[in-house]
Amino acid sequence: MLGEILFQQEINKELIKEILFDFHKNGPVNNSHLETLSYLKKYNEEEFKKYEGKLMFLMGLFYKTDNPDTFLEVIYDIYAKSIIEETGHNFTPVQADAYNSIKKYTNFSFSAPTSAGKSFLFQELIKEAKGDIIIVLPSRALLSEYLIKVKNLVSNETLVLQFIEIVNTKRTKKRIYIITPERGEEIFRNIDKLNLELILLDEAQISEEGIRGMKFDSLVRRIDKKLKILKKFSRILSF
Repeated sequence: MLGEILFQQEINKELIKEILFDFHKNGPVNNSHLETLSYLKKYNEEEFKKYEGKLMFLMGLFYKTDNPDTFLEVIYDIYAKSIIEETGHNFTPVQADAYNSIKKYTNFSFSAPTSAGKSFLFQELIKEAKGDIIIVLPSRALLSEYLIKVKNLVSNETLVLQFIEIVNTKRTKKRIYIITPERGEEIFRNIDKLNLELILLDEAQISEEGIRGMKFDSLVRRIDKKLKILKKFSRILSF
């Protein structure tokens, strides 16, 4: 049945209206609807463009929207502008909720699919921070990727290192340390010399995995115990 609908020359208007209404009522949480929309766009690209603007509004992808064309889109556009006014960022509702929680609470864990925009939220937190940042990664395999990405985010006045040392202090305004749990001890040896503002714990769900998880979990517990005044943001991915 789905195949017959998707290969029609014209989009089934009732079907797409049903999906859009469900997104408006419940949010884009139905994977079946998302799959259907993907196929509708693939096989009916030109006609699908008629609905794409409204779809972006209903999915909360405000950074992909243009001027609203309908009353419903105007309502969502007002919502989008209120997010920018409140957070200073062009966030989706999910990102805005996480961002506000991070600002409100000392500890915060964020579990969401890859499409939720966690990486963009990470980037904005890094760019906003005025003090030193520590990013804890689960393995050395991710170090090179993170070093490149973070260096591209910040100015030359920010020192980005994969070990915790207090160097080049006269020429840098802040420092970002990207480490694995094995280097966690360096945090506590240098704590009095750091101007720590934020600790980001990436892939924190690995604390449930064997030896590697035990090391990560031990570091998280020590950070929580000794650095309670710092904000810590733990990104937990779910697949």
